[in-house]
Amino acid sequence: LGLNSGLNVYQDPYEQLDVNASVNLYDGLSLTAAVINLTKSESETRLGNDTDARLLNTSYSGRRYYAG
Repeated sequence: LGLNSGLNVYQDPYEQLDVNASVNLYDGLSLTAAVINLTKSESETRLGNDTDARLLNTSYSGRRYYAG
């Protein structure tokens, strides 16, 4: 991701689980639902790849629900 204070910036592996469902109730009418980031995953970036002690940034967008 570049350099910061002379050290390489690395992003930790990020995995997120999303779930979507849809049911057709009648002709032309359907019910949908979605959960984004079901596992409550966080994104983390660090300085250098030799230790976990130099945390640079963390980002958490939260779990989100949608229905329609």
